[in-house]
Amino acid sequence: MNLEVSSLSKKFLKNGNPIVVLQDINLFVENREFVCVVGASGSGKSTLLRLIAGLDSPTSGAIVVDGHPVCGPGSDRGLVFQNYSLYPWMTVAENVGFGLKLQGFTDAERQQRVGYYLEVVGLAKFASAFPKTLSGGMQQRVAIARALASRPKILLMDEPFGALDLFTKESMQEFLLQLWQQTGTTILMITHDIEEAVFLAQRIYILSANPGTIAGEILISFPESRSFSLKKSRHFMKFKNQVSQLIRS
Repeated sequence: MNLEVSSLSKKFLKNGNPIVVLQDINLFVENREFVCVVGASGSGKSTLLRLIAGLDSPTSGAIVVDGHPVCGPGSDRGLVFQNYSLYPWMTVAENVGFGLKLQGFTDAERQQRVGYYLEVVGLAKFASAFPKTLSGGMQQRVAIARALASRPKILLMDEPFGALDLFTKESMQEFLLQLWQQTGTTILMITHDIEEAVFLAQRIYILSANPGTIAGEILISFPESRSFSLKKSRHFMKFKNQVSQLIRS
């Protein structure tokens, strides 16, 4: 799998005047990579992810997944938002299997795949529970399992832990790393949290603002298996400062 974004630009009209949100964006994500896009408010991070997800169309440029142009939403791209977007009247298992039902999977196929991904995210015991009975971190795990159930080529994540408290957020970061290593899923994640990006990513793209452009790309040379003690290291602070400087510049 590979994702390639080439010469991408996006304009919106505001009071009849064109506003350039993204300009000449070029980036790529290789198979099984974990890539983060970091930027301040107004840099167009979420707009970029919506374009890649096919929820909006670029003004110019191209988005290609495995050689196929993105022309709209597709099962090759799983999407996880900050707000979990779970159906409150459905059980955990029903939420995870909802997309599979729309795709025409049989009950047996759906049950098998839902069971597998609930095991992967550690929520098999909560298959019959309703979202309101779960913590924020558990609800986000359900949303991730739902996105993975269709076995997308790439998982797109838009500030997935932004609404969580610090302790839960750190636990979810550790969980996501383990999930990525276990499943081999390619991940592109949007975040404004520099520390989160350095801890999770193999590569980081930095977006400047007004309009959003690629200010830099940083390769994070840490092993795939990481612990929170890494955040106290000199090398971690070096990467964190590099990203911060590029955002400020």
